Amino acid sequence: SVHCFIRTIKERGPLGLYRGGASWIVFAGPRSAVRFSTFQFMSEKACSRGWHGSASDTACGFFAGVMEAVICQVPNQNIAIKMIHDQS
Repeated sequence: SVHCFIRTIKERGPLGLYRGGASWIVFAGPRSAVRFSTFQFMSEKACSRGWHGSASDTACGFFAGVMEAVICQVPNQNIAIKMIHDQS
């Protein structure tokens, strides 16, 4: 990884380390919105069924993370990879 870092700096300069980073900035808001709204929705459903406590919060957080990954992270990663490939 150090070799990759040094090679990138030599070939593309310091800004080469941020290739594909625009998609991460664009998806930052939607990622947070999906994660927090999913957690809130699941927490409300759990509370309405009488499920309280850290186990319920953990399950809601896990589900929120899965939804964030499926809805935002996978498309984000695909776009970042395509941006990096197109800049080569």
